[in-house]
Amino acid sequence: MDIRYEILDGPKKENIFTAFEHAYDEDVQVAMKFAAQSPSAKDTVIEITELCGLSHEDGSGHRLNLNGGCVVHGSRHGTKFRMFYDTEEHTGYAILTVPE
Repeated sequence: MDIRYEILDGPKKENIFTAFEHAYDEDVQVAMKFAAQSPSAKDTVIEITELCGLSHEDGSGHRLNLNGGCVVHGSRHGTKFRMFYDTEEHTGYAILTVPE
């Protein structure tokens, strides 16, 4: 089941690139948290635990597509995500695939 969350506040672009740079480095852990909400869950925190993909959405240099694994605080399950994120506005949306 896919759930869409609106990203209300997230990290700076530098933090995202640092997390991606150290994605497979066991000695360096870079946590990223996104404040989000869905119609049924306000004030949700999405914590990225695995950043597998990072690409530019357009030529602006500040709109990114991200994908990987995450934990939604308040939920017991880890999940996969796809995210569109604007690093200047610190907003966007995430599509989380929740195991049924």
